[in-house]
Amino acid sequence: MKKWIMLVVFCLFLFGCSSDNNEGAHEEDHHSDDTHEEHSDHDVAGLEVDFPLPEQATVGETVELKAIVTSNGEPILDAEEVDFEYWNVEDEDNTTHILGEHTEDGEYVAEVTFTEPGTYEIYAHTTANGLHTMPKKSIEVTE
Repeated sequence: MKKWIMLVVFCLFLFGCSSDNNEGAHEEDHHSDDTHEEHSDHDVAGLEVDFPLPEQATVGETVELKAIVTSNGEPILDAEEVDFEYWNVEDEDNTTHILGEHTEDGEYVAEVTFTEPGTYEIYAHTTANGLHTMPKKSIEVTE
């Protein structure tokens, strides 16, 4: 009986010590004023792409495709790739790719002239600092 009591006391002591250490370590690493809402996907990834695009264009008009690539607010001057992929939503299997050229301060530009009316979807596939993002926009092309 004496052995059982000693074993139970020893187990309680071990359990109590390990529980206190884990909670203390967690509290030290976790900042109480840190909210999870402050960590958006773009903050975690560290790669942001602004992809301004007009809502409409006409057949035969040249449209500038521009991706403004930044990381933590600083322009990315050496993105591994900025690839604009576009297609008419009526023919999703027929996509076209155009590589963007770096012009200035993290801006990558390409031009496209639409030959058919319709709604076009455009991805700005962007790879920089080993990360990839692909914002998507739409443009309505009329005659």
